[in-house]
Amino acid sequence: MENLVKEIPLSEVMATLELLGHLGVTRNTLTRLRVRPELTKQLVKSMLRGPMFHKFARDIMGKNFFGAEEWSYFYHELRSKQRLEVTDFPWGEDVLNSACLLCGKTVKDCHFAFLGLDRIGDKPLTILGWQKLCPTLGDLNFFSSYDGHFKLISWYAKEQFATKIMTSLRWYLLHIVPVLKDTTYDQQKARLPAELRQDEQARAYDQQKARLPAEYEIPSAITEVTKNLLVFRETRNFMNLQQRAYCDDITSRGYHVDVGINENTLVIGDMGSINYGVGVAASRKLPSA
Repeated sequence: MENLVKEIPLSEVMATLELLGHLGVTRNTLTRLRVRPELTKQLVKSMLRGPMFHKFARDIMGKNFFGAEEWSYFYHELRSKQRLEVTDFPWGEDVLNSACLLCGKTVKDCHFAFLGLDRIGDKPLTILGWQKLCPTLGDLNFFSSYDGHFKLISWYAKEQFATKIMTSLRWYLLHIVPVLKDTTYDQQKARLPAELRQDEQARAYDQQKARLPAEYEIPSAITEVTKNLLVFRETRNFMNLQQRAYCDDITSRGYHVDVGINENTLVIGDMGSINYGVGVAASRKLPSA
């Protein structure tokens, strides 16, 4: 436990008291905090564990954060009403500074927090919406393949997960890299007919999902895609290089969508593999009310 009397210089104490005075705190207020420890304990608990103003979260997360200001700066988007609706960041300082349940690092160092949007201007921010918004992002290209006529296409152009699903107007906190990767390879399973591979993939996915801590869930493909794009936009690093993550969406063929970065291309796949080397995306659930 820290001894604040010894650690905080008098100048900081005076500056803090001056700020509290400007905010309406009186000497009587401070006296009540000293003589009523249960009130003080509740106040401190609320500060550390409850929702926090998003600018405080940015200070803690550093580059692993993409909020209203970043949306406005990079994409000239965030209306005033939206700003008011998403001021509070739902996870407390205790969560961001705790050990990650998935990898053991500090949460603020291995997670990326971002404000989800459902549209930019009047355009829905689906996966196809992202593709039209920025078909390239500096050194990062994504989403595309070529057909037999060398015309640029996307295999998922008519898939619901890419054309209908959007992130909600809320905060997200995702593990930066895929987790629970299966590194085993079974040649017999790889040679199974498509309908049997589908069953095997579903079983492997369910096993990975069951191993996630209760505080986490597997997000949609648009959520994982948005995270990857914003991580690169903010850090200019390929954090998921050569790593793939299954998401919760299922394609029209019956396989789970996987998202990852291969060289300098963000890839969205319908692999039909048996999970070899593929992990799952992991999103922190919103705290219970």
